[in-house]
Amino acid sequence: MRRISGLLIGLVAGYVVPGIVLGALFALFEVRQPDGSGEMPLWFSQLPLFFLAAMPVLAGFLAARIARVQPLLNGLMVGALGGSVMFMFSQALPFVGLAMWALHALGGLFGAWLQKKVYSGAVAL
Repeated sequence: MRRISGLLIGLVAGYVVPGIVLGALFALFEVRQPDGSGEMPLWFSQLPLFFLAAMPVLAGFLAARIARVQPLLNGLMVGALGGSVMFMFSQALPFVGLAMWALHALGGLFGAWLQKKVYSGAVAL
């Protein structure tokens, strides 16, 4: 039961919530443009890349923390599930989607590894 709840909470907190925040930021930016030019600052256009890199790590960290049993497997699973969902909703070519899926799975594994190191006392955040 903890594994399933860890995966679900990891997916929601690692993928759904950051996706909603990113969508809200872009919607707010479009509404708040005083001149209506639609040009984004450079830092704002790089924000989706940061979110795409952080989402699987956060999801893997949370899934491993909640499940506590086989943390690396839980991180890998939540990253693979999140990568599959991201691939289904993207318009990417198949090889790009496969690369995105692999990077998300590895990001989830890294998040689980980070959780394991943090709570074993080897790394301090």
